[in-house]
Amino acid sequence: MEKSGTTAKSRTSSCAWSEICDAISSTFKLSREAESRLRESKTARLIAELPFVAGCENPKRTALANLSVYILAATGGKEAFLHSPDDDWDVFARLRLGMNHHGGNKRTLAHGMAVLALIMLHDYRRDEEDDLSTGKYNPLNSGVWNFQEKKNTLLRIIADNFDPAIEEIADTSEVSTIPWS
Repeated sequence: MEKSGTTAKSRTSSCAWSEICDAISSTFKLSREAESRLRESKTARLIAELPFVAGCENPKRTALANLSVYILAATGGKEAFLHSPDDDWDVFARLRLGMNHHGGNKRTLAHGMAVLALIMLHDYRRDEEDDLSTGKYNPLNSGVWNFQEKKNTLLRIIADNFDPAIEEIADTSEVSTIPWS
């Protein structure tokens, strides 16, 4: 994987993570504890910074919109966003609704989306036992998805589209420990 000298910091200078967190916290009336979790979330930060790092049109608007869907899916609208058999056709199916990007570097977007999908896949793996005992649908438990096959596919996408700026936000070697929400 080739690394360039471009860093996330140099490509996201206009991305005001603090401003985005303030806007989301205010709009969703997050408690102090929930706001703190948001500010510390690597998943949320990647969702918010991806449109800036990739050079998308209207990156702040895109970051706020995508992060709003993420927060809605993790809180009050959770039931509507749970994985279902309708999402089994593609590892990115659940991400498409809340991850809209206009313009921008396609390779950077592919790397960022693959990291998000990998975080989600590891979350499914962590939840396998609980989901089985509660009857919650999990594509790994259903046998429709093979963890290692999906993981290898996502790692190939990351390798083929590698952008060091994405790795600065969410290091691929750490995704197994990054919670989805």
